[in-house]
Amino acid sequence: SSVTTPLDLPLTLVPSGSMSGHVTDALGAVPVFNAEVSVLATPLVKASDVAGAYDHDAIPVGAYSVRADAFGFNPMIGEIDVTAGASLTVDFPLNPAVVADTFQDPFPGWAVTGVNAGAWERADPEPTMFGATIIQPGDDHTPLAGTRCWVTGAAAGSQIGSFDVDGGETVLTSPTFALAGTTDPHVTY
Repeated sequence: SSVTTPLDLPLTLVPSGSMSGHVTDALGAVPVFNAEVSVLATPLVKASDVAGAYDHDAIPVGAYSVRADAFGFNPMIGEIDVTAGASLTVDFPLNPAVVADTFQDPFPGWAVTGVNAGAWERADPEPTMFGATIIQPGDDHTPLAGTRCWVTGAAAGSQIGSFDVDGGETVLTSPTFALAGTTDPHVTY
């Protein structure tokens, strides 16, 4: 048998500093709403507000990489050195992505080949449950409004394995994107 013993322990706050700033569109200095500003290798993540402002009010002392990322933009990474009591200002002017697709509206050029059962489709997926446990969530997970995504078999079915890929493979091929002149292309999903 186990016994739970409550303990009152004094905790000492580690020395910290803060970081705040703005996330903007690099081409027009327009605020970027809901950009994630992360202190990498920590659980610290803040979202920018409608003015593009963010504020990390307590970052432990140390050297960190910080990253700003928003749908439709290329991520930006910077380096900071936090000292006790310091208030750092770090602005992130994000460059727009060459291509950004939410999959809500048809985007020409996507091709599906392979099996019919469970083939890729652009749809609003239904959640799949096993008892009370969600195995496959419904809807997409993009930060913008919408519910569609590319999925293999959008219908939930009555059990795990219903509407999955059967009898071969299914391949989703993107359109050709003209990336000539880009210096650091990224593919994220």
